[in-house]
Amino acid sequence: MKRTFIAALLAVAALSANAEQKLRVIELGNPNATEEDRQRGQAELAAMMDGDKIPTADAKDFMERLSNSVYRAISQLDEPADAVQRRIQAREFDALHTEGAKFGFVFTRFHSCNEAATSANTWWQALIFNDERQFKSGYQDYERTLKECQQAIDKG
Repeated sequence: MKRTFIAALLAVAALSANAEQKLRVIELGNPNATEEDRQRGQAELAAMMDGDKIPTADAKDFMERLSNSVYRAISQLDEPADAVQRRIQAREFDALHTEGAKFGFVFTRFHSCNEAATSANTWWQALIFNDERQFKSGYQDYERTLKECQQAIDKG
């Protein structure tokens, strides 16, 4: 009897607390966005969706440039730390990361090329910030996604 009374009391309290909550609409967009901003966003979304239409040669060229950047970065690891060179390398990885977005995301043919650029960028940032765990996992992710991208390129 006592348990039933407590359960009923808790149910009534929960229902009244639920009834007090008002439904709120949360606007995630920028309220100050201009029409130009909206059109630019639509264009970027369309470009991401067109990731399947990218020629294989473009993906191959991108991966060669990314691989060359990674090899240059690895060669810098053997030398004493030169802050200017590391900053230049970081900008190069950032530019490749930005360019990699054109390959689209999960459901596109060359999405792993985008993931490889992201992993390489993360790997290099981890090196700069002396984060050993992220450095190791970033490089392992880069190697894995590089292989996946090469397989997608080979399939054509």
